[in-house]
Amino acid sequence: RPPEGGPRRVAALVAHMHNCGLRYLERTDPAAPVPQTLDRHRVTPAQALKALGAKRKAVLGVVGAALAGNGKIIGFPGGAVKYLTYYMVHDAHHRGQIMDLARRLGHPISRRTMAGMWEWSARARE
Repeated sequence: RPPEGGPRRVAALVAHMHNCGLRYLERTDPAAPVPQTLDRHRVTPAQALKALGAKRKAVLGVVGAALAGNGKIIGFPGGAVKYLTYYMVHDAHHRGQIMDLARRLGHPISRRTMAGMWEWSARARE
């Protein structure tokens, strides 16, 4: 929990990042499998890692299919580029909140980890 109080703990921020993305996935293809939601009160790091990985694969599938077709995504105005942009900006905003909260709690994120968040070529290979 934030040192000054407040509602959002790290687990809640991670669950929010994940669960918001699922709402868009559900709209794109109601028949497609969507990863499970995360409980913001009980999510463990292992559950979060697994769920975020599953969401990433699902998002890449939706965007890849749209780019291979007409660029449009059902249930999302603006097409594949805007969908991916929204996804990246939303998650980046909350990653920043998590990094700030970790620092205020006395657990700053290492320079190596911070730099790794921006090594896009390495992230693409993952």
